[in-house]
Amino acid sequence: MTLFDDFGWTGRRSNIDYGRVSGNIIDIKDESHPLAAGLSGSIQVTNASVDLTWGVPNENAQIVATANGDTSKATIFAYETGAKMNKELIAAARRVAFFLYDASATNVTEDGWKLFKAAIKWAQEGTRLSVENSKENKPGSFALFQNYPNPFNGSTAIGYQLSAFSRVEITLYNLLGKR
Repeated sequence: MTLFDDFGWTGRRSNIDYGRVSGNIIDIKDESHPLAAGLSGSIQVTNASVDLTWGVPNENAQIVATANGDTSKATIFAYETGAKMNKELIAAARRVAFFLYDASATNVTEDGWKLFKAAIKWAQEGTRLSVENSKENKPGSFALFQNYPNPFNGSTAIGYQLSAFSRVEITLYNLLGKR
């Protein structure tokens, strides 16, 4: 679920912008979307009550399903190629956020697998922006963003942008100048 934040699909606040909910049922909100796999209403996606991942995407996302009884928690949502995911990132290809979390995959129902297969198919059938063809997807210059969380203990995320695809090496030094 923290990948939603890491990839820029939601905000950064755990249990507010993304999180987990216990259960095994999701509610299809957009049955016309290919990600709904022809399903509608409340769908049992696992055979046991497990943790299901949810996120709160921005207005450019297509929300297909939500946590059972809670329309504020999207369990299946997507960004179409070219959609703005946040103020800095544009989806270079179709992006799909899906409800599976840890052990939930071992308990998936037939309907859950239909949704999963529809997500894979939808993502694969989409177009992909190329850096050469998309000036708006390419930053004009190098940018290094503030790490999150800061201060950190154990791990942190450091965002950056380049004007072209290239190899990146980031070296961290402590306050004493040691690598």
